[in-house]
Amino acid sequence: MITKAILPIAGLGTRMLPATKAVAKELFPINCKPALLYLLEECLQSGITDVLLIISKEKKDIIRFFKDEKRLFERLQSEHKMQYLQDFIRIKQSLRISFAYQTPNVCGSGGALLAGKAWANGEDVAVLFGDDVMYTEPNQPPVTMQLLQAYNERKGLVVGCQYVTREDIVKYSSMCIVNPYKNWFEVNGIIEKPQNNPPSLLSGLGRYIVPNAMFSILKQQAKGCKGKEVGLTEAMHTYLQTHGGLAVVMEAQRYDIGDKLGLVRAQVEYALRDETIGEKVKNYIKSLKF
Repeated sequence: MITKAILPIAGLGTRMLPATKAVAKELFPINCKPALLYLLEECLQSGITDVLLIISKEKKDIIRFFKDEKRLFERLQSEHKMQYLQDFIRIKQSLRISFAYQTPNVCGSGGALLAGKAWANGEDVAVLFGDDVMYTEPNQPPVTMQLLQAYNERKGLVVGCQYVTREDIVKYSSMCIVNPYKNWFEVNGIIEKPQNNPPSLLSGLGRYIVPNAMFSILKQQAKGCKGKEVGLTEAMHTYLQTHGGLAVVMEAQRYDIGDKLGLVRAQVEYALRDETIGEKVKNYIKSLKF
């Protein structure tokens, strides 16, 4: 049973400058809730109890966000407004949240994940990348739980995937499918940004169940990186070629909040789903005359 999750959120967010010079993109608001809280809620709803946030030295605002502010709490209590912080309080009370810093000279998504090796303590872990907010309908399991259902059926690497267009596959990754396996796919490789003849249009996107053996592969890659990025996709490909794994088609609406359009889409669509303001937002959009 997996109870630990690692969230690599050490990136500089250069696509969202200059805003990310002031605040981490994971704290950008989506309908008045920082994007990071959506990921932590996904963890909580999936049975995760312990979360490690991999950050950089520059992202002290994330640590500050989780600190209790006595004056704020006292004022909200006196004004009977604690409901404004109910999601934040529930997350803090329900999850054990730890922090680790990505080593500056070990770059890339694989380098960020490697910073969680000691914390994982030999256990397999869920991995959620901070750029990807996943919306699931109320009657659907959260994405991490969807992956855990596959993992519980067959232990090993599980890659959360969605189909992308042939035009877009060159920007993502492509899964090497071997066979259908129940509700999922058996895979034996993953190709990063395939330029010609992608093995499939199924792409790994931001959610993974990672076996502990992956840390050894990442550590080996880091030895020879010499300032280059330690690629998680390359490490997964190495693992899959030897051990195989599963690809799960995620039933969710994915928002890339590290992209300007993706963030705007998330903000608009979450607001439309809000029963307190959704109708007003819809009417406002209809009234625009650009």
